[in-house]
Amino acid sequence: MKVVTGIFLGSLQMIVLLCGCSTMKFTPGAHEEFYGTWINEKLTPQKYIDFPTKPNGDFNGGFKGFAVVSDTDPSSQGVDQITSKWKDSDGTIWYKTLAMATAGDPTGHKWQTLVKISKDGKVREMVLKLLDEFDPDFYPTQIDPTDPRYSVYYRADD
Repeated sequence: MKVVTGIFLGSLQMIVLLCGCSTMKFTPGAHEEFYGTWINEKLTPQKYIDFPTKPNGDFNGGFKGFAVVSDTDPSSQGVDQITSKWKDSDGTIWYKTLAMATAGDPTGHKWQTLVKISKDGKVREMVLKLLDEFDPDFYPTQIDPTDPRYSVYYRADD
């Protein structure tokens, strides 16, 4: 009986430990592949700059969108949070992020994205889902170029 109780308690402790780890918040580094200047002159905005910031509530990153590559004033800006990151067997880097526009168009909108960055770090594809409230179960599940919320940007030479 003591052996069974010991096994049960050990298993229970492991479950608690694993569950606790699954809810840990991802802390991005200052040099994440996600950060940088991204350009596609066929899209609006044509240029995005993603950057780390000091933590502010749920957010620890920011972005600025520029309607035209040569613009110096952003047409939109906001805050974002990298919620998870992983690398697949091909070396492709994946992120899940959430973001909220805080200025410009579309102020107040919230979205969650699945982001794919090429192995060489030069191409960023993403699909986003607009939403009312952030929901960990509502991230896009694939990068599909036919999705109307799909976009692709190319890393600028910073």
